[in-house]
Amino acid sequence: MNAYYTHIFFSDTETCICRWMVRLGFTLVNLKGMYLDGHERADVVKFRRQFVSAMAVYEKFMENYETKKDGDGNVISHTTVAAEDCRKKIVWVTHDESCAKANDSNNHAYLFHQDATDGSKESKPPMSKNEGASYMVSGFVCPCHGFMQVTQEQVDHYNQQIDQLNQAAGAGAGQRPHFIVGAQAPAGYANDAHPLEAWTWIKPGVNRDGYWKNEHLVHQFNNKAAHIFRILHPGCEALFLFDNSANHHMMRSDARNAFIMTLKDGGNPKEVHLGRQAGWFFKADGLKVTQPMDIEKRLKVPGGAPGDYQLVWETKGLKTILEERGLWSSDLKLEDAQNLLNAQPDFQDQMEWLEEVVTSQRGVNDEKFHVYFYPKFQT
Repeated sequence: MNAYYTHIFFSDTETCICRWMVRLGFTLVNLKGMYLDGHERADVVKFRRQFVSAMAVYEKFMENYETKKDGDGNVISHTTVAAEDCRKKIVWVTHDESCAKANDSNNHAYLFHQDATDGSKESKPPMSKNEGASYMVSGFVCPCHGFMQVTQEQVDHYNQQIDQLNQAAGAGAGQRPHFIVGAQAPAGYANDAHPLEAWTWIKPGVNRDGYWKNEHLVHQFNNKAAHIFRILHPGCEALFLFDNSANHHMMRSDARNAFIMTLKDGGNPKEVHLGRQAGWFFKADGLKVTQPMDIEKRLKVPGGAPGDYQLVWETKGLKTILEERGLWSSDLKLEDAQNLLNAQPDFQDQMEWLEEVVTSQRGVNDEKFHVYFYPKFQT
């Protein structure tokens, strides 16, 4: 009997040890899994279910690709299953960013130890402790073309279509933008060596190309990916998928964002009016009122003649905005005022920058562009 219990408690089999650890109340966790931490939190599970449900709807209007293999596992054919015909086909386009460093390598390698001339064994080569220079690539991929890319001939034909559509719409209508190869990029965006491809790369670093920001991704989408999608998928709707990084959820600099506002009016006056987007609210009688988010002021020019003024702009504070809406109370603190303003309909309607630029796009024949974010698995 003692030998039986001794065998159970001191067995060296991994399966037996793991079972007893669980029986004793231990839980197996991943100590370094940054992409696993919190993936079963209630809010993450809820978002994941919403994502799966949305994708199930979109999938009905996508082409599916089936691969047939022979008995040895060799691919013999690819079959495309057509989408449902009740609406325009949707093409799934995924975006991702990846960074590689010059000294990235495996920790293990096979070495051939050849005797040196002095009779000693050749030692392993020294490995640099420095990670080395890095390169970052940002790209868009669709299931039918892989990394999306076009030729100059396709671009010329596309721009001719745009000219015809703009001419038919007339001067008073909104003009569709052309695909300008090598369009001027924002500061910090590297010289694009791949102007006809839906990917780009930079050399990150303080003394190199700087760091990848949301404005760079917006430029890449507006000036490359959106045009290339229209060329490769005429008559199709687009579903662009991005991961849930904080960078992708940034708002544009002039967005209505209550959480960056202060209680008092102020900020550095700007000679050029770069003000935030105007808000709106309804009065008690139902009248909709447009509310500018900046105050126009005239400052006297130092040393100037009488009546010589300079036009400047000053941002409104939370107190002024809420007073104009009839919502201000003297006992409101900064956080309370921010939450109150953020709950208003015009602030709730404010889209994130990436969502705004994607959904504002249309195909050549006004096909819709959709955007969705992958479920996030990190805390």
